[in-house]
Amino acid sequence: LALIPAGPEDDPFVQCQSSEMRSLLADAIANLPERERMVLTLYYYEELTMREVGAVMGVVESRVSQLHSSAMARLRAAFGAPSGKRVVLA
Repeated sequence: LALIPAGPEDDPFVQCQSSEMRSLLADAIANLPERERMVLTLYYYEELTMREVGAVMGVVESRVSQLHSSAMARLRAAFGAPSGKRVVLA
């Protein structure tokens, strides 16, 4: 029973696919312009609010939102997703 996956997340194929997606996402993020990469890092990794990100970067909150939108559009394009569609990463 120890060899039978408990759930889909334990399936070796799913784990490999998830690992590959994370690697592709990391590469796509690394290729973003520096300011867009910084917005994503501060917002998602450091868990700052858009207002706090703006304060760190010295820009207004609306500019942070624009940079975030631009970064997300570039990432969607990198993964071949039509704009407006969400790419779900496990």
